[in-house]
Amino acid sequence: MMNVEEHFMPFIKALESGIKEENWILSVMCACTLPDICTSLEGKRGNANYIKWFNNYVKEYQPTLSRRKGYIAKTLVEWINRPPLKPEDIELHTHVFFSGVNAYALRCAFLHDGNGNLSSQDVQSGTGKYEKYKDQILNIENVELKNDPNLIFHQVGKTVYINPEKYCIAIITGVSNWIEKINGFKDSDRPSDQRVYSIVQENASKLLMLK
Repeated sequence: MMNVEEHFMPFIKALESGIKEENWILSVMCACTLPDICTSLEGKRGNANYIKWFNNYVKEYQPTLSRRKGYIAKTLVEWINRPPLKPEDIELHTHVFFSGVNAYALRCAFLHDGNGNLSSQDVQSGTGKYEKYKDQILNIENVELKNDPNLIFHQVGKTVYINPEKYCIAIITGVSNWIEKINGFKDSDRPSDQRVYSIVQENASKLLMLK
């Protein structure tokens, strides 16, 4: 019986091929779909599960930083230019530069509209049923891809510039971490873990393959 990684490998290889060929449009489109596939394999669907998956497994844009206690940097530039810290003033915190909400909005904008206009996506409205995501909008309205090897993420006003290669690699790493967690459920003593593993294994066997 093939394990989850073997079932999933064609999708990862396809994305890696796009990265190697520097086909950034195709690669980012593929990267945007992989969280959907992972959540679907667990029998889950919808924006809430996509957002949760991204926040749990894609850590490239959620670094653990040191800061002065009570000091909150709103941008990467503010964090770089933060005041000198004394040991007694230091605390660690996770700073999110690009959230699961932003990622899901990018997925919808790019796959359906061919653009990076996140503000046009309902999930980024922060109102109505999406009010719970208000804090995850992060003052981001637009995403642009910039093929700069020295860039990971940079925000200017309400526009963020993302290195497409690094974004795709971050998604691949997230998928690998997810697969490792799912495979670990196989030998778990918890029935709920074993149930998740069985669901994923069954759904993975139905993935579209080239025969």
